[in-house]
Amino acid sequence: MEKQPEMQFAGPLLRLADPAGAGEWFSQKLGLSLTEGKEALTAVSGGCRIYLEKDPDPAPAQTAAEGYYTGLAHIAFRSTDLPASVRICTARGAQLAGGEQISYNPGIWGTGMDYVNPLCPFGVGMEISQRLDLPAGPMEQATDGLEHIGIPVAKIEESVAWYRSLGFEKASGTEIHREDGAQIFCVMMSGYGVILELFEFAGMAHEPMRGQPFAALVFETGVPADWQAFCAARGIPCEKTAEGLALTGPCGETLLLCER
Repeated sequence: MEKQPEMQFAGPLLRLADPAGAGEWFSQKLGLSLTEGKEALTAVSGGCRIYLEKDPDPAPAQTAAEGYYTGLAHIAFRSTDLPASVRICTARGAQLAGGEQISYNPGIWGTGMDYVNPLCPFGVGMEISQRLDLPAGPMEQATDGLEHIGIPVAKIEESVAWYRSLGFEKASGTEIHREDGAQIFCVMMSGYGVILELFEFAGMAHEPMRGQPFAALVFETGVPADWQAFCAARGIPCEKTAEGLALTGPCGETLLLCER
């Protein structure tokens, strides 16, 4: 089997009407540090970079009457003591969906995951989560880095196969039956320095995200042309852009491969 070309996850890319305001929110509410480069303001937490670019023509927010959107949806930050992270968020004035109530995602990683959802003002899903299969530890900030990227999908098998074709591996998976009757298929895919949470709400209407702030997942690679050839040989949609090579996933999500 041919080996995939190398790449490494660099961070999520958000295109926003007010990147400076988003950076201020990350700094004030979650305690992330900010750096300013030539092309983007960057929020940093535990080595995780979040690129904040100006969008001169932001799309109107989508509002689905029912069902759910597919594509890049949320950024989940890591905690080793979620109650402490909640207290820190509250002290910083960060509003959490459900107040200080901690939610539980059963089955993932075997023992499940606890999480809360900070409410941000710029239309991107946020989460702080604690893996219960890993040792707990003290938290001095609300988060100490990236835990995973959340991607709701239309067909879980199709998305898992697509990411496997790029070299990602299935790290954990479960089927969740909620009290409200919802059935959710959830798979964690690991590779290139990032974990992707793919999840499908079974039997529910859905539509793709279009033109929303969570624009892409940025990866760095030595030779983008190697990836272009790799994708062309497998029929994986990709396009050469001014920023790099843009790969399009099954639900319209963009993986942007940039030369180091």
